[in-house]
Amino acid sequence: MRAGSHLEGPRARAAGWAGALGLLVAAVASLIAIGAVPAGAGGPPDPGCFDQTVPPEFEGTSGPDTFIGTEGPDVIETFKGEDFVDGRGGNDLICTGSDDDTVIGGAGDDMIIGGDENDVLVGDFIDTVEGNVGEDVVLGDDDEDLVVGDVLSTTGDAIGGADDTVEGGNRTDTVIGDSMSTVGNATGAGDDTVAGSDDKDTVVGDSSADGEASGKGGKDDVVGGEGNDFMWGDHEGGGKDGGPDKLTGGGGSDKYEAGPKKDFCKGGGGRDRDKSKPPCEKTTSIP
Repeated sequence: MRAGSHLEGPRARAAGWAGALGLLVAAVASLIAIGAVPAGAGGPPDPGCFDQTVPPEFEGTSGPDTFIGTEGPDVIETFKGEDFVDGRGGNDLICTGSDDDTVIGGAGDDMIIGGDENDVLVGDFIDTVEGNVGEDVVLGDDDEDLVVGDVLSTTGDAIGGADDTVEGGNRTDTVIGDSMSTVGNATGAGDDTVAGSDDKDTVVGDSSADGEASGKGGKDDVVGGEGNDFMWGDHEGGGKDGGPDKLTGGGGSDKYEAGPKKDFCKGGGGRDRDKSKPPCEKTTSIP
């Protein structure tokens, strides 16, 4: 792990969960093999997944649950407890309740809405790529969330390139448009909309990695929140590759790392600083 990384906290959390996720994935594989899907009978958080009907087998309980979706579109809603959700295929709608949850959207164009506490929300895959990445909407909520549009890897490289919309919640979040690796390299190439929220967020248009992070021409719209945010147009750590991005600050004192292409950096009213090398090609309201 690099000294001074802005993602040390989320990386440490993701790496710490790697062992637990490995055991859980193995257990999930056994459940799939025998055709068993855990079912709950508890009440969902109000107002639920846009007031849609949730099948009993995909409705959470007051304890920890594991849900494995189908290869078609699913509506999955958790309640309390530290839950694990893998949406699998199809265009899924997944909403989580309180406690620390881990959600994998799977293949397809998914919408994931996080709940309270510290969640890991990933649009497509964790530690594997089982199909094409989809165009996902992934939204964090209260507490410190890690939100990734396409792929999170705690075991190797991560590659993502779909056009996603990802947003943090009400605390200090890490929001990545395409891909993140805590141990290897990461590449992102989508045209993403990536936003922070009310606290000090790290917002990255394409990718973040413990090794080499790179972007491949994606045109990202990166938006800070009300706190003092650090915004990266392409990939955390800088590099040669990237696309023409737009970075817009919020009400706090934000830092900008636009990337190597022709970017637009717009200040948000705070004491903003352009730390891009080379500097952002077009700026407004930034000293």
